[in-house]
Amino acid sequence: MLSFLLRRTIHTIFVVFIVTIISFLLLHIIPGDPVVRILGAHATAAQIEQLRHELGLDQPILWQYIHWIWNVFHGDFGKSFIYHEDVGSLMLERFPVTLYLVSISLILSTIIGIIGGVISAVKRGGVADSLISLFANTGIAIPSFWLGIVGIYIFGLKLGWLPVQGYTSPFGDLWMSLKQLIMPVFATSVPNVAIVARQTRSSMLETIQQDYVRTAKSKGLKQRVVLYKHALRNALIPVVTLVGLTLAFLIGGEFIIETICNIPGVGRLLVRAAMNKDYLIVQGGVLILGTAICIINLVVDVTYGLIDPRIRYK
Repeated sequence: MLSFLLRRTIHTIFVVFIVTIISFLLLHIIPGDPVVRILGAHATAAQIEQLRHELGLDQPILWQYIHWIWNVFHGDFGKSFIYHEDVGSLMLERFPVTLYLVSISLILSTIIGIIGGVISAVKRGGVADSLISLFANTGIAIPSFWLGIVGIYIFGLKLGWLPVQGYTSPFGDLWMSLKQLIMPVFATSVPNVAIVARQTRSSMLETIQQDYVRTAKSKGLKQRVVLYKHALRNALIPVVTLVGLTLAFLIGGEFIIETICNIPGVGRLLVRAAMNKDYLIVQGGVLILGTAICIINLVVDVTYGLIDPRIRYK
């Protein structure tokens, strides 16, 4: 197990390193100059060149990346061009908001998806199976940002049931926080519920046909015991893999939802930074979120052994 964790840690560092290089290059390829955005269109050429020199943007791209990654290793993420604040402080201030929303969405979508998939598999060919399959096929095809826009229009503007935008800390006003949470969580969870439900149904149907499940049934065990003690545990293995993979898509959807719902999280911060070509904020966000996703996938891999004792890591 220790050797496995060491290999995966090295792999995680390598993946994050490659991701930061790619994102850094893409940001410099995209047209636009952050210096012009800072000074305005009427700035003189001398003023632009002076600020570019002060920010280090007149250096070769490779040197800029080396300088940035060296500072990161020393705990310095740089200072935002647009906000004029430390990038680390900006991320630290907004990360709990995004973590809160993503955690709720991931937990709810996983639980609801697994329950729906199990019901669909057990009631195969019935009304419940048809309805859940219809929801799953439809939910996968609908983008989360579209659900967010439609939800705001119907439940916020037309019916007035929910707040249209904003965020309140659950430690400040729990009731208002929950009301503001419904819209973004719904928008980001529906596609993931559909994906998890489909995978659970497929895995459950395959597991039910296994010999050990048939043997358990032949021994006279109750169907509930056979399904939840013998079949479900093995059926969850590919589902756990899927949950780890969908986390990246969930975070990606969170960026757009935070922007639409005006939620002060990392997602909205990165969208605004990308629009203004604030390299340091985008790079810091890619590094932090990329590392978080890799760590969660590592946890998912370790979870395999807890779910299925037959899996061993060498």
